[in-house]
Amino acid sequence: MKLVIDRKTWLRGEGVDNSYLLRGKDGRRCCLGFLASQCGILDEYLMRVEAPNQICDHEAYKKLPNFLFNEQQNENSSVCCKLMIANDLVLGEVAENGKHGEGVPKFNTESEREEWITKKFAEHGIEVVFEN
Repeated sequence: MKLVIDRKTWLRGEGVDNSYLLRGKDGRRCCLGFLASQCGILDEYLMRVEAPNQICDHEAYKKLPNFLFNEQQNENSSVCCKLMIANDLVLGEVAENGKHGEGVPKFNTESEREEWITKKFAEHGIEVVFEN
């Protein structure tokens, strides 16, 4: 699968409190919001949703790759959480060393963030292309 992320509408680096799969006020989406959309999930199920496991429509939820969830499918996996943290980190900040922040580096540039996200998705068979 190829995941296309449009830099013009990519919501990133604003901290966890401002991040959504799809933010209603400006139509920007995080990397997982782009993935969900490209997996065929309608924007109405992504609006103001903070994480993949919070998508309320169960049929839509099933369209997402399994690596984003734990075995019970009701919690985000460690990989999913790391992607959310990497997407949301403000440049120059360090991820908290909690259960999921470990292994997410500090990003000094957007290029570093893009490279890390690209590698993480590639580990699960998803090619990421950044545009604009």
